[in-house]
Amino acid sequence: MRRPLCLAMLGFVAAVRVITWIKPLPVPSPPAEDGQRCTIVGTVRDIVSYTDVTTGRPIQLIFLMAAASDTSFDLQNNSEFSNSDHFNQPISNTTTEYKDAAQVICRLASENLLSEEESRLPEIGSRVRYQGKARHFREATNPGEFDERAYYAGLGISMQLTDAVLTGKSRNYSAYRHFLYEIRCRAGDILETVFPEKEASVAKAMLLGEKKGIDRELKSLYQEAGIAHILAISGLHISLLGMGLYRLLTLRLSRKTASLLSSFVLISYLIMTGASPSAVRAVFMFFLYMLAGLAGRTYDMPTALSLAAALLLVENPAYLSNSGFQLSFMAAAGAAVVIPRFSRMGSEAARAGGGIRYTPPAGPLKSKLIEGLRASFCINLTTLPVLLASFYEWNLFSVLLNVLVIPLMGVLMGGILLLVLTGGLFTGLGAASGTLLSMMALPVRGIFLIYEKLCLLTQHLPGRWHAGMPHMWQILLFYAGLAVLLALAEKSRKKPGGLWRRYCA
Repeated sequence: MRRPLCLAMLGFVAAVRVITWIKPLPVPSPPAEDGQRCTIVGTVRDIVSYTDVTTGRPIQLIFLMAAASDTSFDLQNNSEFSNSDHFNQPISNTTTEYKDAAQVICRLASENLLSEEESRLPEIGSRVRYQGKARHFREATNPGEFDERAYYAGLGISMQLTDAVLTGKSRNYSAYRHFLYEIRCRAGDILETVFPEKEASVAKAMLLGEKKGIDRELKSLYQEAGIAHILAISGLHISLLGMGLYRLLTLRLSRKTASLLSSFVLISYLIMTGASPSAVRAVFMFFLYMLAGLAGRTYDMPTALSLAAALLLVENPAYLSNSGFQLSFMAAAGAAVVIPRFSRMGSEAARAGGGIRYTPPAGPLKSKLIEGLRASFCINLTTLPVLLASFYEWNLFSVLLNVLVIPLMGVLMGGILLLVLTGGLFTGLGAASGTLLSMMALPVRGIFLIYEKLCLLTQHLPGRWHAGMPHMWQILLFYAGLAVLLALAEKSRKKPGGLWRRYCA
């Protein structure tokens, strides 16, 4: 049997899907009632700072894991809630283990952001205590409406604490993870200095995974054009960064050392950017690619993909309902399975008919264009049902647009990374540093302008298909038909005079 591990992992994923259909996963229980003033204790997992594009006000979110209500304070006294009398009272890392602990987002009080003492942020990995007002996430009340509660429940987040005030923290924290957080903050500051606000928000999303502050108009433009995937850290970004670093290291180091160092850097990058499901999938597959090379084995992308899916679902089965998880894995499946099959279908069709045909040699540009169109078509075909289920529409010209957009991603990501590294090295040069970075940023800004103009062009073309949300049986029928088509193509490839000879002779 070919690819036994791949088939076993696919069987596991299918079993998880069936089980979650029969018995839905429990929703994380909020540790406090909606609207109640409470105290939450938890461990800092991440800190996100951005500017609200609507109001222009700074927003700071503290993501707490293993968070639960702490009743050790008397919250009846509102004056006690509004001050920080307990801020300097450190709390122990070995606090009481609360029942039904889940993740909580603490949104810091906006008035406290103006005070340096009040807005002091905790370290990543520290145990903290926040006081604020509990707010439960809203459920969808209309068909097609975004279900905020279901989305955050799938990520293990139970509620939000608004107007949060830090009242205590532990002395211990994760020095390594906090160091990575400081690098992310420094990189974000450099990008905000180099680029205008709109372009800086896109650059931070691409390189640092900070999607909260993306300009809404530009995000909507990318989404409608079908290139919003470049805003999320996924296989494209990881392959560019990982393989670029690996090839650079192999110029001076052995393959083993280069593999270990590039894998370590990518794992650190994964932690720094928030470890989204798509990024975890890409980094895990890159690690398997490095491991296969060191062991002298052949890297099999379908097996690596199915193993990554199984391991992510072991951690959190709710990822199956996450649109980012679905799009990432279906796009990777298109690259691993559909593109090779379609490539062979074309070559078999060219040879069908029994005789020898003369085919004029294609130039390198034409070959690259055909290859790019085939890859874009196959990935769009594979992700189409998921796209319709998530956004209810599809842009026909996204197939062509991605052929133009993706080749520039290497230059774009390399340019953004070079700007961050240069800005970090030449900070003390003052105005000279700013002039140097502004000149270096011109090619990146030019690519951003090309992307925006291409997206605007597609808005005036009649290529948008408003299909609505497909039913589950329609999605399953689509993928069943695609599987049959690929199976017939593989069968005809192995038997001369098969399907393609019959129709192409």
